Amino acid sequence: GDASAIDINRVGSIIFKAKTREHRLLIDVYYILALRNSIISIGQLYENGLRVEIKDDVLRIWDRDRRLLARVNRESNRLFVLHV
Repeated sequence: GDASAIDINRVGSIIFKAKTREHRLLIDVYYILALRNSIISIGQLYENGLRVEIKDDVLRIWDRDRRLLARVNRESNRLFVLHV
């Protein structure tokens, strides 16, 4: 709301190991050097065919095959932080 902007340094993918020990892939992840974190756009996940749901302070993301990709609890600062 204050018209501030920040540069996206890279857009890439993150591969991680799920609880099932399978390797899973999140695509279109933004890396912002100033934040020292990667940010995932919920809108882009949805546009890429993934199912996204937020219910009871839990974010769930399913892949195109409708397998649960991530389950993330909302933190007190209102962010959903996925540690990978």
